Amino acid sequence: MFEGEQLRQWVRAQRAGWAELHREQQDLLPAVGLEEDQELAAARAAAAKEPPKISRADRFGQGLAALTAFVEREGHAKVPRTHGRQRCGWVAASGVAAVM
Repeated sequence: MFEGEQLRQWVRAQRAGWAELHREQQDLLPAVGLEEDQELAAARAAAAKEPPKISRADRFGQGLAALTAFVEREGHAKVPRTHGRQRCGWVAASGVAAVM
């Protein structure tokens, strides 16, 4: 279940990626007050055209290094939501915290 920050990110993704949604999905969202955000969609399209600033492998390496340092310091891999947004986001998305 989506909660808090996850739900906010999901809502933003729907508004930015409206054109990629199936027509049925587009029809459901206005009923709960959600509409396309053309500024977000334009920003998303522009970002998709740019080459990534960092490779996926490099991002993984950075996340793994951050998680390793956290585990060494804290003794566990259960990173709280309030711990450094960028690093915490990688851990949550990767599922590493659940595995370790």
